[in-house]
Amino acid sequence: AAIGIGADFYQAPKEAALLRRSWPLFLVISWIMLSSQWAHYPDLTYRRGGFLLIITIALFGLAISAPDPKQFLRTLLIISGLVMTINVAGVIVVPGLAIGPDGAFVGLHPHKNSAGQIALVSYLIWLVAAIGNRDLRWRSFFGLGALLWLGFLIMTQSKTSIGVGLLAPLGLVVALNVLKTEGLVRVAVVSILIGLAGSTWVLILGVGISAGDLALLAFGDLTFTGRTDLWEYLWNEIGNRPATGVGYGSFWHTGLRSSPINFASGWVATAGQAHNGYLDLILQTGFVGLVLAVIAILRSIAIAIRLAGRRGLAAEE
Repeated sequence: AAIGIGADFYQAPKEAALLRRSWPLFLVISWIMLSSQWAHYPDLTYRRGGFLLIITIALFGLAISAPDPKQFLRTLLIISGLVMTINVAGVIVVPGLAIGPDGAFVGLHPHKNSAGQIALVSYLIWLVAAIGNRDLRWRSFFGLGALLWLGFLIMTQSKTSIGVGLLAPLGLVVALNVLKTEGLVRVAVVSILIGLAGSTWVLILGVGISAGDLALLAFGDLTFTGRTDLWEYLWNEIGNRPATGVGYGSFWHTGLRSSPINFASGWVATAGQAHNGYLDLILQTGFVGLVLAVIAILRSIAIAIRLAGRRGLAAEE
């Protein structure tokens, strides 16, 4: 974080240009900080929102200090590799701390789902590096690392992250081949893929397989291991402040102070997150916050697709 923030100050003009291009993201952060005006615990909003702002600025500094895509990927490889090495070492050296009571790997993270998310991101970074590297030795190295992180991911027992991780290679192969095409050929290929996906879904429904059957196959029960009970409870809380939410950081882990979740019972009372990022966002920042976040996400995806299709991409882009 310190290196990233230092880069921001050292290259202030580039930082200013990046900030201008990233206006949707800062609309989200501004709304988060503004939610302190109606939050249950404004001090928690300031602290947790401020921490989010610091991390964002640090990441911007990292992007500025490594503007070339290959250089940026190398930085991500080093950071993710270091984190995952610590995770794996923790499982070997201090299994009592790095493995949960249910046998799920958590590494240095507080929960198996958090560990699964980090392992998933690391696995994807190393998988991309393996696919894109032409040197056989480095490709083998990155490939072995990706397999190791995938193994750790599977051992976290984080079902959603595991599902994404197993489907990722197919998605990458499809994306890479689409990017190799241009003009009408690309439009035709994308149309065919959309048609195949739609046809597959219609076929699944036609043979009598419902969405519930697919959920049962993936998760073992239709409550998503109890999450639906939590979501039902949180929807009631969202109904109290649907537009603005309860305030960022003012619902979960509020310490000894009273929180609506304290009055729940059963599994819900032990939860520390919604286990649904969009639902959590609505809960804390309202539907206004959700709309701003979706705009930022869609714009980022659109820019990424546009840049990925360019030849000879310049570092400044």
